[in-house]
Amino acid sequence: MKEVLLGIPRTAMEVFEMLPEVTLCEVIDNALYVSPSPTTDHQRISMKLSSRIELYVSDNAWERYLQPLMMFT
Repeated sequence: MKEVLLGIPRTAMEVFEMLPEVTLCEVIDNALYVSPSPTTDHQRISMKLSSRIELYVSDNAWERYLQPLMMFT
């Protein structure tokens, strides 16, 4: 945790600041929204899609990157 506040947090931002950095959440209009973990169906579909994309890319001799690149012309 970043820093422990004394007393009870009074705002969503104070709660947010107390959470570990890896917590998937955001504060919108002083309301804390927490992202749920993906379901097993989501994970299964994601893996199948990733595998098919990898095969297509390999078969077409394209290059692939894990992160977006900044392109300048």
